[in-house]
Amino acid sequence: MNKMMSALILENFGDHEFTRVELPIPQPEAGQVLVRIHASGVNPIDYKIRLGEAPYAMPELPAVLGTDMAGVVTAIGEGVTHFNVGDEVYGLIGGVRNLQGSLAEYIVADADLIALKPRNISMREAAVLPLTFLTAWEGLVDNANRANCTGSGWCWWRWLYGCSACKST
Repeated sequence: MNKMMSALILENFGDHEFTRVELPIPQPEAGQVLVRIHASGVNPIDYKIRLGEAPYAMPELPAVLGTDMAGVVTAIGEGVTHFNVGDEVYGLIGGVRNLQGSLAEYIVADADLIALKPRNISMREAAVLPLTFLTAWEGLVDNANRANCTGSGWCWWRWLYGCSACKST
């Protein structure tokens, strides 16, 4: 296997351009897997980091952004028993603080932060789900005692997708 990979890096906050560079392919440590990325999701947090407007998530520069990905496991670190080389996976894996993001050919991911990709969806579809699901979860769980739902199906749908101020219908 080639020891280098292509990645898009952000060199300056406020910059709307990424620079394509060659970086060493990371190697998984205990509890991690190496994933060859087939699709990457781009989220509002990526935009906020680029502008320098996300103090809670700012990486050191240069940085590879991108929080969501879907791809194929190519190597497994010690202690990982629930994934195999060749498994199609997806997850919310990095791109904030000093974690490498998904705008690259490969990424090392914590095996607990990824899941097997459902067979009935494409890599592209899987790559846009993780942060969306997390947002829905936060709306459902973190705001559960603020919701004003009476059981209406439409209200529960809105609540499930992250609405924190549902009104009963």
